[in-house]
Amino acid sequence: MQRATLISAFFLAVLILAESNVSFAGPNENGVLILHREFYLNLPGECSFGGADLCECSDLESCDDADTEADSSDLYAMWTYMAFPQASTPRVKEVRFGVDYDNTSIFLSDFGGCADVETPDGSWPAPGTGTVLAFDQPREGTLELAYFFVGYEYYGESRLFEVTPHPSLGGVFLDDAVPPAEDEIVDYGAIGFNMAGRLPCPQDPTPTQSESWGSVKSTFR
Repeated sequence: MQRATLISAFFLAVLILAESNVSFAGPNENGVLILHREFYLNLPGECSFGGADLCECSDLESCDDADTEADSSDLYAMWTYMAFPQASTPRVKEVRFGVDYDNTSIFLSDFGGCADVETPDGSWPAPGTGTVLAFDQPREGTLELAYFFVGYEYYGESRLFEVTPHPSLGGVFLDDAVPPAEDEIVDYGAIGFNMAGRLPCPQDPTPTQSESWGSVKSTFR
């Protein structure tokens, strides 16, 4: 009886260990959405005067270089980027997110998706609404452009323009598997008008020590 109890405990420990080492995350694990701003009139002429798609007008190369503070009531282009740890290999087929801001103080003059298909809420981009972007081909870079907004803060007040989870679908990245793997967007950036913004650059996960089969068995010898 004692031996049977030990064997049962052994297999229970193996099952717990196996479950603790199984990862259900997809390739877009630990991804975030950030915002980067640029003074609108500093953009090349074809960008600032409507002659080019603003999805082609941002040259951000690193999350750490994003500018998240807007110090005046001037007009700003604000780009939304999908950012992932440098060691990851993302494959984004779809992204779902929302926005939040005080629309009695911050006003948007233009906006648009940098994707092949967009499915926005009816009142998008009003505060508290969301949109869904889909790409014909998965986006595979660790820093990929998703959206742009053009706007300003009118009264010189301290306000945030934030990306957020989609109000009904949540904030997720989906890959191109069938069925797709869903990875939660783990953090969101913000542009600060007359105040500090928020820049949550993604971090590579900390390596963990996994137990070997031999070490588990040795516990029960």
